[in-house]
Amino acid sequence: MKALTLSIICCFVCISAAQAQKIIPLSLTPKLGVNFNDFIIEENSSSAISLARMGWNLGMDVSYGKRLQAKGGAHFFQLGTGIETMTPDGPVREKVSSSQFKFPVGASYKVWNVEYFNLWIQGQVVMNLTTKMVHGEAETESNIYPRSGLGGRLGIGMDIGRLVLEVNYERSFTEMIRQQFDARSKLINFSLGLKI
Repeated sequence: MKALTLSIICCFVCISAAQAQKIIPLSLTPKLGVNFNDFIIEENSSSAISLARMGWNLGMDVSYGKRLQAKGGAHFFQLGTGIETMTPDGPVREKVSSSQFKFPVGASYKVWNVEYFNLWIQGQVVMNLTTKMVHGEAETESNIYPRSGLGGRLGIGMDIGRLVLEVNYERSFTEMIRQQFDARSKLINFSLGLKI
């Protein structure tokens, strides 16, 4: 009896959410993805080379509107990259990983809009809050990297029913590392989401 009651309540909530979206075009989209992060190293740091590595991310997006949408979200990113530096003994490679909360705000536009399929483009400004950075085996001191920064993001995506597929290119406007060299971050992110 409890299982039947719970099933009826779940069906009612889903139907109510679908009806509400027709009246108020607001949607929540939990997302999970992978990212490939790379550093843009200043030209005067020619001895350092960036090595892209894979990371992961999860979060939630909120969108409001029909064809033109206001869009925001909150995401946690685990970023990985590597640095190769030249020493008298030869090249040395070190892994660099960081944990960030990202808060994107912007807009998207549906360039192809049919009932169960949408193709859209988006542009966002992203606020980055770095919580931790590990360089090699040791955690990096907080004065070497900025705790907060800004970035820009351009992306393309598609909705297939309630399923969301998305690809974004993001580039930071502020340095992620201030050490023997200055470096900004650029990344490509592939995400999969489900509208609720």
